[in-house]
Amino acid sequence: ITEQGYRGGMTILREFIRSQTLPAQAEPVVRFETEPGRQMQVDWGT
Repeated sequence: ITEQGYRGGMTILREFIRSQTLPAQAEPVVRFETEPGRQMQVDWGT
């Protein structure tokens, strides 16, 4: 980078690169189906 004319410091460079990257994306929820009677759900709330 310095050979191409960059005269700034590492901190400014890191901040710039961080601002250009995309935020991490959450993994999608993988749903699955089971046969009737093979799985149960319980709601413990009131």
